[in-house]
Amino acid sequence: MLKVSTFNILNSCLYYEHRSPLITRTINEMDSDIVGLQEIDYNGNANVYNHPGYSFIFSPAPIPLKWTELGSINLKIDGNGILIKNHIKIIAEGYLTYKSNTRVAQRMKIRVDGKEIWIVNTHLDHISDEVRLEQALTLIEWLRPMMDSPIIVMGDLNCFPGSETYEVFIRHFKSSMKEIYGKEPDVTWPTEMLGSRENWERFGEVGCIDYIWFKNLNVVNGRVITDIKDGQFYPSDHYPVQAVFDLGIPN
Repeated sequence: MLKVSTFNILNSCLYYEHRSPLITRTINEMDSDIVGLQEIDYNGNANVYNHPGYSFIFSPAPIPLKWTELGSINLKIDGNGILIKNHIKIIAEGYLTYKSNTRVAQRMKIRVDGKEIWIVNTHLDHISDEVRLEQALTLIEWLRPMMDSPIIVMGDLNCFPGSETYEVFIRHFKSSMKEIYGKEPDVTWPTEMLGSRENWERFGEVGCIDYIWFKNLNVVNGRVITDIKDGQFYPSDHYPVQAVFDLGIPN
């Protein structure tokens, strides 16, 4: 079995002193073999990615994304990263920078229990459907040589089911949660931290935007982790998504 999770950790902004131990607790309780992390503030999140029992593979953006227009929010995104348990062997790595230079994807080929699998972690842009669609198509072309191999693609795609970007992925991969439950989760963003979900519901922007896609593998279980919190504080504004894969012969 291989347990994989995707988790946008909301960098080091917004009450990080409260969220940081909750992020660590989430990673511990998920106990995933591989965790794709998005929104890494390389200096501010060091306590998260220096996680016992894991190696950390960082994928930096050429131009870090900085967003200070919201006053108290000091958002800084240097890139994405993958936490991978130390017993898993990495046999190849690659990186993709999207046209914006602020968003990236990383891929690695791993060997576990005698099986070789491609692992992909990405974070698509929030700017517009048009930008996300372009990034999705770019990613698919980058992955095309691996499409006959077992492959897992995860991340914060910033798109809802039924969108053009979603349809690009569903044409090439299976969605782990949809395969298990017959539909995507109702919500992976935002969490209910400090009442933020109620605010976003006014704009109709609440739903599933975090995914674990796969091909040439069997998914046997999956979940959205929603129950880790401390009062009004959650680990992030995103809920992590986890999927469990059987490394036997795919259906």
